[in-house]
Amino acid sequence: MTFISLVIAAGIASLFLPRFRVIRDSRTRASWYGGRFHGRLTASGLPYNMMGFTAANRTLPLGSWIRVTNDANSRSVILKVTDRGPYKTDSAGRAVKPLAAHPSRDVDLSYWAARKLGMIEKGVSPIRVEVLKKL
Repeated sequence: MTFISLVIAAGIASLFLPRFRVIRDSRTRASWYGGRFHGRLTASGLPYNMMGFTAANRTLPLGSWIRVTNDANSRSVILKVTDRGPYKTDSAGRAVKPLAAHPSRDVDLSYWAARKLGMIEKGVSPIRVEVLKKL
């Protein structure tokens, strides 16, 4: 393919990609959740897909779009909020009842999103969260 045909193809592809505007942003810490929850229903009623680009947050409306950027390496992904969390857990990783907000994290990422952000090994990373509005 020539350079011009690549530019034209990229332009055509961009017509079909969703466009977003940043509503607000914040800095926090994120963790991720994976296989143990795969297939379970999320707060949105959809099954959790650890290979999807989704996130859990306690306050944003379900269905919200966010851009998460890893402060350590500047990688970013756009995710849909489909679940609630993160919550405090016991030593076995089970949510403590009654549910209480985790004191140091505001976002739980799907396994695949965390992998793309390069935070699987660390488990928890400082991030920037931008709340997006679809145009």
